[in-house]
Amino acid sequence: MRPDLTVIVPFYNAARTLETTLHSLTSSFSFRLLGVNDGSTDESALLFIEWSKNKPWVELITVDQNGGLGAARNTGLAATVTPYVAFLDADDQWIATTGQALQKAMLSPSPWMWAPIKEVHQNGMRRTRSTDVPHTPEALVTGRSPFVPSACVWHTETLRDLGGWDTDPLGVEDLGLWIRAMAAGLRAQPWSTLPQIEYSVTSDGLSGALEKHADKIRYVWQTYTQQGLLAIDCLPAAERELQRQMARTYHKSSRFDLAIQAYKKSSQNTKNKLLRWLAWMHWVV
Repeated sequence: MRPDLTVIVPFYNAARTLETTLHSLTSSFSFRLLGVNDGSTDESALLFIEWSKNKPWVELITVDQNGGLGAARNTGLAATVTPYVAFLDADDQWIATTGQALQKAMLSPSPWMWAPIKEVHQNGMRRTRSTDVPHTPEALVTGRSPFVPSACVWHTETLRDLGGWDTDPLGVEDLGLWIRAMAAGLRAQPWSTLPQIEYSVTSDGLSGALEKHADKIRYVWQTYTQQGLLAIDCLPAAERELQRQMARTYHKSSRFDLAIQAYKKSSQNTKNKLLRWLAWMHWVV
């Protein structure tokens, strides 16, 4: 029976984490797996090829020159022939129940579906991310977004109609997609109420270059306010929420001085004041 779902795993010099990501995938239900080697110069491609032996449902696409994560995802999207498509970054993992949950989701799929995630920090801390469920671009940027690329499932043609992932290296490839989807009137539906993806938070990723990542987020805000897809008057509240998120990341990483500074720039409600005090006390929460 032809599968309804393609899972795309883009990777670039990901030999350190790719093998663990691939071994987390379960073939307990029928899906197509498409790896996109985005110009890797390490052993990532060899690892993928070795893992994929005797797996006829797996295919590898190789891009000669690294084009960035958004472009790699779009390369996989262009090669997708199934009605639905999902993505799994090369440092994230499925858990034991993911395949079963996806199989159930395919029985009554929606154009855009999401699932909660469990954050896995380098210090061993594991926690389910607390989020809101926004339905407008403004609610997205001023609240706690639940959307992570590795935990979303898309109707393939819907994602293509939206233009796929952003590829501007100055921005963030996923935030622009969420904004465009909501501006188009799409409402994401949960494909699971429980975490189904382990999402890696590493010091050499988002948390290691947080200020740079924040500048990329602000660039996306500017881009989409200029396009009229995001109301400019929501940006002060969006900046306060961004500072809160930065503070939480610093706090979880025990960088207490940076956490305190960011908490001061966030909304001064009781919870954030309490968290700032806990950071001052050097208590990780």
